[in-house]
Amino acid sequence: MRPMKIIQITDTHLMSRGTELYGLNTCERLDSCVANITEHHSDAELCIITGDLTDRGDLEAYQDFREIVQLLPMPYLSPYW
Repeated sequence: MRPMKIIQITDTHLMSRGTELYGLNTCERLDSCVANITEHHSDAELCIITGDLTDRGDLEAYQDFREIVQLLPMPYLSPYW
């Protein structure tokens, strides 16, 4: 059996674009995370996304989340979708 590279993103607590959580722009942070994965770990076979995807569960934040993670260069899944 060969090794398998898996990426995990957890507890993003995403807020909708333009909204901050404790002084942090969560969408910009997730954008940066996905860009880093794309640049340095595009050889991973899977990305598993766990924990709280959004902070308040609003539809706009979930839509922003989907828009961002669709840029991942590998298949992704979350037990919370």
